[in-house]
Amino acid sequence: MGIIASTEFIPIVEKTGLIIPTGEWVLRTACQQMKKWHDAGILRCE
Repeated sequence: MGIIASTEFIPIVEKTGLIIPTGEWVLRTACQQMKKWHDAGILRCE
């Protein structure tokens, strides 16, 4: 599938009314990844 530029992606989710759910997904996914890194000792949050 590959990487999609935000300039292509964001207008589509705005037009379809999915910008809020998409933002929530991005934040949730980033937090989950950060926890995995923290649990693995890769990332230290202080």
